[in-house]
Amino acid sequence: QAERQVASQATQQAERQVASQATQSLNPVQIMARVARHVTRQVSRVSNAIANGDRQFFQRLGMSPRQINILMNPNHRVNAAMYGNALERSVARAFRSDSLLSHMISDIRNSIGRFFPINPVGRSLRPDFGFRSGPLQGSIMDLTTSGQFASKLLKYHDRIIVLQYRR
Repeated sequence: QAERQVASQATQQAERQVASQATQSLNPVQIMARVARHVTRQVSRVSNAIANGDRQFFQRLGMSPRQINILMNPNHRVNAAMYGNALERSVARAFRSDSLLSHMISDIRNSIGRFFPINPVGRSLRPDFGFRSGPLQGSIMDLTTSGQFASKLLKYHDRIIVLQYRR
């Protein structure tokens, strides 16, 4: 068993090294094109799951029955916010599954102060994703609709990469 564990750790380390080398060979434009493809794909998947009433899709994203009920009710007052929540979760899962991006991007929605400073006054800012390595290291990303684009830029200033989506 100990041998298997050592072999597994060695394999994981080798995979991280290969991914790290591949990550370093990507330029920011290539990285963001890959990110944009994931966002586009996940918008489609979330929208299709809603249209088809696929509650299991959202359960697999870790959403509660209450959240799913809101998402399935287009007239609910926080439906749009819940759609954004589902999309963030789906995109996070896609980034984790991507052999190149998973080593570069962290889901920081619930990591106050980790990538972006804690706000000393008022509500702390919580971007969606942060680059922990690669040529975009230190940058943050936030998913938003076109209507919220300007407010995101004002909120996060020059460290933000705003990823727009259309429902």
